[in-house]
Amino acid sequence: MLTSAYVVHRSPGRMRLYIPEMRGNDYFFEAVRSQLAALPGVTELAVRPLTGSILLRGLVEPAELRDLARDRQLFALQSLEALNPRMDRRGTLLQAAVVLLALLGFGIYRGAALLS
Repeated sequence: MLTSAYVVHRSPGRMRLYIPEMRGNDYFFEAVRSQLAALPGVTELAVRPLTGSILLRGLVEPAELRDLARDRQLFALQSLEALNPRMDRRGTLLQAAVVLLALLGFGIYRGAALLS
């Protein structure tokens, strides 16, 4: 059975994977680095064995990554919901609301400091 890798962040030209089972395994991450560097569209690849993460930059499609990783027996690509089933879009909305409130509070604090 292959180790699970989770897409924890994805935006145009950037994808971060998390492989918790292999955290700290330098040998595994070096093997993954050499294999994923051959993936068409990869312009930059950073592996962090200490945290168990991989950052891919470039035009990489998740389906291509999934197929290459499976074919080369590196890992099985999973969605983030597989890692934490309770995580959904409400979590993202809550994070945005917290950031908004923090920025609003900071603005009020700075405004009050300028008035005094």
